[in-house]
Amino acid sequence: MTYNKEKLLLACAGPYAVNTVSQVLHDKKRNKELEIAISYPDSKEKNLPWILFSHGAYGSKEGYRPLVKHWVSHGFVCIQPTHEDSLRYFIKERRLALSGGANESNSQFGKSLDKLEDDYARWQDISFKKWRVRPLDMKFVLDSIDQILADAPEVSIDKPNLGIGGHSFGAHTAQLLGGSIVGDVNIGYTREFRDNRAKAFLLMSPQGRGARFEDVAIFDDEAWSEFERPMMCLTGTNDVVSDTQDWVWRKDAFNLSKSTESKSKYLAIINGGYHGFGGIVGKRFTGAGPDNEVHADYTKALSLAFWNAFLKNDIESKVYLDQCEIEQDTHGEVEFSAK
Repeated sequence: MTYNKEKLLLACAGPYAVNTVSQVLHDKKRNKELEIAISYPDSKEKNLPWILFSHGAYGSKEGYRPLVKHWVSHGFVCIQPTHEDSLRYFIKERRLALSGGANESNSQFGKSLDKLEDDYARWQDISFKKWRVRPLDMKFVLDSIDQILADAPEVSIDKPNLGIGGHSFGAHTAQLLGGSIVGDVNIGYTREFRDNRAKAFLLMSPQGRGARFEDVAIFDDEAWSEFERPMMCLTGTNDVVSDTQDWVWRKDAFNLSKSTESKSKYLAIINGGYHGFGGIVGKRFTGAGPDNEVHADYTKALSLAFWNAFLKNDIESKVYLDQCEIEQDTHGEVEFSAK
């Protein structure tokens, strides 16, 4: 390791064991079921800060256990929905097709194994065109929080102390909830997905300018001009999607957002870091990069400091961020900016 873990205490597990329960919510307005996982500390403490986290493309509520467990062990509650692009649903619909049980909603999938590659490509295309579904899922969770807590009486949160986070496609979702402006000159620009209930936003591998997602999901130079709440952007120098969508592109949300009198916008770049941040997703996927305990620790420490600072009003964590102490603790392997 290139750092002293005793110095980087925020990367160490917290004092609490972690419990997780699952629920299925019914959204009458959209006539859909939404699966969620609720992770909470084994603690008698009440009114805990909480995080609503959106998974990356094809993920699920089961993912990001190394990261979620870290936050929860330090006294946070974390809720994770499973969005419609989850591979769990692709697998389920393929099985229905193969068994002859396909209905109109999944009839686009072939009924033989030799069509698997084509079906998966079609699923990807459909998934990214459904980008609007994700922020609506997140809003529905927020709207349903009283029922969620009633069905999980062992969980106690302080409703106003809410943070929203996301990774990759989930970072796109979190940006929309934070107030990023999305659209194009032909159809118009909108902030319709903005939600005022969260205090801070964690954007891991966020999208930059351009049409990363189809059908009006375009960020331009003004996309973050009204993103006034605290944000932290995380990326790495190997966090590459394509020649035009590399780690430099992922800095746009930070670079094009406005500075604040009391610093609240942060950018962390892990030298050599990949899209999977060393294994924080908990599962291997294309483009994730190799497991790297050091990079995973950097990610745990940075994200925890951010949540502590803005959901717990922890002064030490705020100073840690504002003075870019992570650079010294990692001997420069993390390039950190604050504004």
